[in-house]
Amino acid sequence: MSRLHEQSALFFFGGDCIKEILIKLALDILTDKEARNKVLIVILSIIVGVIFLLFVPVAVLMTMGEIEPPDVSGNFDQSVW
Repeated sequence: MSRLHEQSALFFFGGDCIKEILIKLALDILTDKEARNKVLIVILSIIVGVIFLLFVPVAVLMTMGEIEPPDVSGNFDQSVW
């Protein structure tokens, strides 16, 4: 295996270095109140955005039912040409 494949395999299957970095990052977030608040804001923003994107089609379909179709009247038996 080439060096690049070894590095990507370590990244995807987890290496000791990556585990240490994730543990250190988690401890930093848990101990630092400001960082914890920032992470919480990002997570909640993503959740609110997903809920909004799920709600928009429902809202559009609900308002489409309230719109009355236009009244089309005329004699369509005659040719326009």
